[in-house]
Amino acid sequence: MGGGFAFTQYAGGTTQHKTRTGVYMLKSFHISNFRLFQNIEVEKLGRVNLVVGKNNAGKSAFIEAVVALC
Repeated sequence: MGGGFAFTQYAGGTTQHKTRTGVYMLKSFHISNFRLFQNIEVEKLGRVNLVVGKNNAGKSAFIEAVVALC
């Protein structure tokens, strides 16, 4: 592991890394039966992630799912 990550934790369908500053950062997660998402696995998240799509594609629902995980 690089970038100063202290450990990896898997709980509730998420993979989190704790940085040297004590901040948790999502690396992957699973959404099941949330709004329009029936079953989606999101992997390889970085420090900065861009969510793009057409109108009514589910961008806001995706962000709400991420917020619900935190």
